[in-house]
Amino acid sequence: MAMEYLFGAIVTATTIFFTYRWFVKTAVPRKSIKIVVSQSRTNELFKKVFMPDPSFPKATSQAMKDFDAKSTRVLIIDNEAYWIKNNTVFVAEVIDGEVEKETTREVDTMAMDKVQLKKMIFIVEKLKEGL
Repeated sequence: MAMEYLFGAIVTATTIFFTYRWFVKTAVPRKSIKIVVSQSRTNELFKKVFMPDPSFPKATSQAMKDFDAKSTRVLIIDNEAYWIKNNTVFVAEVIDGEVEKETTREVDTMAMDKVQLKKMIFIVEKLKEGL
């Protein structure tokens, strides 16, 4: 009678062993998750929880100020890129998602009709938005 239990235990242990090996071989390798921990990210997460008021002004960090000082806002409309530098609006053609620097020119607002002026007002407002 004890032999029946011993045989059942051996069969069960063998089945578990081979099933485990099969799962290990066919298992999809897990991708590691990189968690970014920074003071600004923590502040943003807490702000969403404790300050749900959307009218609360967004905090500006030194890194954001440095980025804004070194970068130029560009607005792309109708395969043309517009930006403002030294209080002058520039335009250049966009080909395959790249701004062609050779086609850069100043925008002449004096020779524009009413429709083009409304378009330029919209562009300037979008470029100055949030500054």
